[in-house]
Amino acid sequence: NVGDNVGDVAGMGADLYESYVGSILATFALSAVAGYGFGGMLLPMLLAVEGIICSIIGSYLVRTKEDADQKSLLKSLRTGTYTAAILAAGLLLIYLLVGRALAPLKELSIQIQNRTAQDLAQPLPIPNGGDEIAELARSFNEMSRRLDRAFVMQRSFSQNAAHEFRTPMAVLKTRIGLFRKKQDFSPQTTEEFLRILEDEVDRLSGMVDSLLKLTSLEQVPRTDRIELSELLHQVTEDVSSLFSGKGMHISTEAAPGSIQGSRELLRRALFNLVENAVKYGPEGGEVQIHAEPDGANAAITVSDQGPRIPPELRERIFEPFFRLDTARSRDLGGTGLGLALVRAIAEVHGGSVSVEEGPAG
Repeated sequence: NVGDNVGDVAGMGADLYESYVGSILATFALSAVAGYGFGGMLLPMLLAVEGIICSIIGSYLVRTKEDADQKSLLKSLRTGTYTAAILAAGLLLIYLLVGRALAPLKELSIQIQNRTAQDLAQPLPIPNGGDEIAELARSFNEMSRRLDRAFVMQRSFSQNAAHEFRTPMAVLKTRIGLFRKKQDFSPQTTEEFLRILEDEVDRLSGMVDSLLKLTSLEQVPRTDRIELSELLHQVTEDVSSLFSGKGMHISTEAAPGSIQGSRELLRRALFNLVENAVKYGPEGGEVQIHAEPDGANAAITVSDQGPRIPPELRERIFEPFFRLDTARSRDLGGTGLGLALVRAIAEVHGGSVSVEEGPAG
């Protein structure tokens, strides 16, 4: 009996040792997955807990060696240890697979963090595979392209604005210097001097007024119900003095219908278009205005006989301060913001504006 008991205890010791080794392997595998999350302290902690648990179980088994369920308990312990080891190995495999799958996302994140306003035009490389990460890279490239275009327009706007404001200020400074140098205060000279000052001040005021309108369009209520025929009639009256001065003829055609928006803004946008047609149209020419409802919207067309605009510049004429003929535009009193205001008003109403070549060129 003593020999049997010694054999049983030896068998239990071997089983316990096997279970303890298996549990240590499981502990190492689990630590590989999450141990570093605690600064490397999880592995020693798990090993210490493991040793305590196995010591308690060993002592319990020695004290209860005569219990008939000892072998069943050891079998359950081995089974649990093996299960934990398999689970840890599975978690480790998942960790490695997920890490490999997310590697392109990590690389994309690093490239995005290193981007600056100067290199937005350079697209990110698109990962192979056509998955969500590749789609994210494409979306970022598109956003970068738009931001780059916005920055370019902002720089161009600042440069053009500075140039446009500097020109009338230079004229004022020059005229004041000449007036002081000549010391000619006759009524005729004084009147000419004051007229030049007034023209340049009016020009500066017009630019400031247009810039303020460009920045405050969103704040204007757009709840008016506007009849198309009434809108065309009002604009025609507003520009009648311009037409009579050049012997030009204007014709309007409006289909029955109405639109909702800001009466003041839409009237201003259409006035700018017609005024531009009159300024650059030939003496005795004709301007046609046509309006036609399209559901809740409307299509308004202004046709003129002005000079041809090259296709590559038809979008740029709506940029602030852009001019096809700088000298002629200033001679005609333009600020370079009229068509930019037209586009801004159209967009704030959910519309758009474009240039097309007519039958006469």
